[in-house]
Amino acid sequence: MKTIVLTLIFCGVVSANEEVIKYLHDFGYLEPDSTNIPELSDIRNALILLQEKFNLKPTGEISDETFELIRRPRCGVEDHAQSFTSHIDKWNKKNIKWYYAGSSKRTKELTEIAFNTWKEHTDLTFEEDQSNSDIIISNKRRLHRKETSGQHFCSKPFDGTGGVLGHAFYPDINNNAVEIHMDQDEDWYFEIDTNTPKEKINFCAVLVHEIGHTLGLAHSAENTSIMYPMYNSSNIELSKDDILGIQSLYGKQDEDESKDDNNEVEEDSNPPELCKLNKKIKNFLIVDKVLYIYYEKWVWVMDLDNLNVHPKLQLISDWLTFLPKGFKNITADYQRPPGDVVLFIDNKLYVMEIPSFKLKYGYPQSLTNLSLRKNVALHSAINSYSGKSFIFFDDVYYIEVD
Repeated sequence: MKTIVLTLIFCGVVSANEEVIKYLHDFGYLEPDSTNIPELSDIRNALILLQEKFNLKPTGEISDETFELIRRPRCGVEDHAQSFTSHIDKWNKKNIKWYYAGSSKRTKELTEIAFNTWKEHTDLTFEEDQSNSDIIISNKRRLHRKETSGQHFCSKPFDGTGGVLGHAFYPDINNNAVEIHMDQDEDWYFEIDTNTPKEKINFCAVLVHEIGHTLGLAHSAENTSIMYPMYNSSNIELSKDDILGIQSLYGKQDEDESKDDNNEVEEDSNPPELCKLNKKIKNFLIVDKVLYIYYEKWVWVMDLDNLNVHPKLQLISDWLTFLPKGFKNITADYQRPPGDVVLFIDNKLYVMEIPSFKLKYGYPQSLTNLSLRKNVALHSAINSYSGKSFIFFDDVYYIEVD
């Protein structure tokens, strides 16, 4: 009897491990092309990435919380483990045409509403056009074929009720048509509200999310975002994170621009001009060929591959949403060799992931954890990229930290 029980327990563990490993493969935490069983160290590192992304304790172990997470209904697009909001490509035009194959009248109504959700905050227009579609939407189940590739099978089969609810494909620089596939096996709820019955899935919430991918947005780490990969029936409107993401790709509507300009005037009657500053620029950061120039509570963002583009000005707190209320300025920052960025703000230490700009688990921390006294006058910080970091404070002192 003991042998049978132990065998059952062992089989359960193996089955659970296979479920976790498949999830890590499917959603971008383990190499998808690997034909061999991954090493334990690779699985552990992948689990840590997953746990950090979804604000779980990064133990690298298969915890109850991790199991609960991977069994939640979600989008079938990879998380890429390190993505922020925007994908590498976008549409090179402002008028996007869509078609929902085999749709009912109600489905078309909801599809138009879903596209208008994005239209309200960006300089894009959408129209239905069956003969010349940029985005083709269809209902699929299990192993299925794509609409735009003849008889080619889609690389992302569905798994029946629950699990993956839908998936989509990103645009490319050539404006080729892309697809959205909605899982036909789901029990969809076709109303525009947050009162979705527990046993159903809100169709519009999922479709708005998938449209975001076809416009060039990757998954967001913010659980209030429509682009958060896990399904949430109450996420049917764009969050601040979604709006900033889509506007970074396509710009704003004129109405939004004037509204934001008014908000900026209320926040600061004289937003600074980079070339007319009376004070010196003390801090900046270069990450992935993008230059961030800090000045008090403002940041200019410049693509170093296109220096002719005027740098974009925005509030740092709009960019780094984890900052405390009343934030004034970044005192110092540097990028560590593994890629994380360290920020020093108001005698606290922040570490954020790149390129997601998401705050890492366990932060912020007090500078006293670095053996600095409380309220120290910190001036700058430098990483030597040879294993040493230096913090300069009180005009004449510095310490070396790991």
